[in-house]
Amino acid sequence: MMPVYLNLAILRGDTDLKFLSVVPIIFVRAIWLAATVAAFKDPALSVYYQSLKARGKHHLTAVGAVTGKMCNIIFAVLRDNKPYVPHI
Repeated sequence: MMPVYLNLAILRGDTDLKFLSVVPIIFVRAIWLAATVAAFKDPALSVYYQSLKARGKHHLTAVGAVTGKMCNIIFAVLRDNKPYVPHI
């Protein structure tokens, strides 16, 4: 079975294909699912999610923003080689 990939450049509507980001769909789903749980369980990300909901954002928009913030956290943990400590 061939892996399924998600082309993020095409999803964003980029016609300039200099930046081509192809991600296996299983990673995208795993991060989305983790962000969905973190939006309610992680103290810092929960506050962020609630602030977005208070500003009138749709649930999926808010979870998408939490997903982006969580990707930044994952990158920082890997880059700095330090454990994640949530800051409220």
